[in-house]
Amino acid sequence: MKKKGPFKIPTILALPIMFVTFVGIALLIKYLQGYTTKVGEGVTAQDIRITNITDSSFTVSWLTNAKTSGFLVWGKENTLENVTGNNPPTFEMVHFITINNLSPDTMYSFKIVSGDIEFDSAGKSWEVKTAPPLPPPKHTEIISGSVINENGAPVSKALVLLSGENISPLSTITTDNGNWFIPLSISRKQDLLSYFDIGSRRTLEVFVHTGSDGIASAVFYTGNANPIPPIVIGKAQDFRDKSTSPTLEITRAKIDLSKNETQPSGFSVENSDNEIETLEIPESTTTPTTEPVFEKLTTSDNSYTLITPSKTDSSSKNKTLSDLTP
Repeated sequence: MKKKGPFKIPTILALPIMFVTFVGIALLIKYLQGYTTKVGEGVTAQDIRITNITDSSFTVSWLTNAKTSGFLVWGKENTLENVTGNNPPTFEMVHFITINNLSPDTMYSFKIVSGDIEFDSAGKSWEVKTAPPLPPPKHTEIISGSVINENGAPVSKALVLLSGENISPLSTITTDNGNWFIPLSISRKQDLLSYFDIGSRRTLEVFVHTGSDGIASAVFYTGNANPIPPIVIGKAQDFRDKSTSPTLEITRAKIDLSKNETQPSGFSVENSDNEIETLEIPESTTTPTTEPVFEKLTTSDNSYTLITPSKTDSSSKNKTLSDLTP
């Protein structure tokens, strides 16, 4: 009785099977590549800020024009060997990441990744130097408040940016109840060499960005800032002297731009046929915006200004360090 050998597929059948398998794998790879490109297509990172610089940490915040995940790749002296992001990952338009446990007085570099796209500063990593160590502050003082919409409902996950004369910028995110607080006593001067002199009549400004639901701002004195009155989305409020300072109303207008037009964050439109008229407005009003929405601030005397949004091309990484100042 003959022993049967292993079953073999005839060559005439093997070749078509191999061809079909190869084509199937190629189509699958092409599909997956197309899907990945589609997910990240059109995502832009804008209004990138470095805030909360201490001797052991700093915060990076940025906005995207769509809800995406976001994280930082970072390290010392352009050695980007670390990754820091939200855990678990979240898909938001407002991104806020703090890097902790750093060395004092040390230069760090980082890049931003959102929607599978890497963003940097004109082909280079952003750089930030941690502050030198200081003894603990003698007093504890915080600034607090809340953010609400025009109907009085709390606004969660809004970016709150604090700025003022000779103070290193600070920031935080609102809670689910719309509340926020910032420890002012550990804030530093812009050179980071000493603590900020708080005083009781120092003017500070808070700017709020919600992503797609609008912006707001408020000006107040340090002596009356815990808490400040609720900040209302769509308004530019002045809490220093309610009897004489008008409340600015923010309206929104959609303006179509050509796909080939880009706008750096200098609030100017390059190569655009759209005319933007700027009239008198109080100098204290600053409004970084999301793309492609233009913000219009109107005062009681009917003067107004159109503020153009900053925009970063997702394929060309064109942010500069000048974009990092609030």
